[in-house]
Amino acid sequence: AFRVAGLKTEDMIEIEGGISASEVPVQNAILISEHVYEELKDIDEVQYRLLGLFKLKGIAERHMIYEVLCPEDIGGES
Repeated sequence: AFRVAGLKTEDMIEIEGGISASEVPVQNAILISEHVYEELKDIDEVQYRLLGLFKLKGIAERHMIYEVLCPEDIGGES
């Protein structure tokens, strides 16, 4: 969580299926790593959006980061 919370858009590599660096949420967002996504992806009530590949502090390789979408982000009501 610490590493994901410290994401910087300048450490992002845009990938197919992801978003542009200018669209990365900078506040009020729940961001998760690809490992957390793999554990949660089959929960029907939760939807996600792939952001891109990010360098995480203290880890050499880059990781896919996802945003957990709130109902208002996907057209639902809260």
